[in-house]
Amino acid sequence: MEDLKGLKIVNPEGKVLGQLVNISEGGNGSLAELLLLSGKRQLTPFRKEFYGDPDFKEGTIVLLEPWILDGS
Repeated sequence: MEDLKGLKIVNPEGKVLGQLVNISEGGNGSLAELLLLSGKRQLTPFRKEFYGDPDFKEGTIVLLEPWILDGS
């Protein structure tokens, strides 16, 4: 998962939301640590329901459900 660090997080329309800083393994699965454009850091579940496949050529990964950032 080291190769995912530094990817830009984009919404399904391609708008950049932030950057993937780290992936942590937890008891209930992996968590993605994001650095949002606002400067805030947020943890989200790193699951296929929320994230698309990484595009290493473009340096992006799509956050399929941007609502999980609500309240950040």
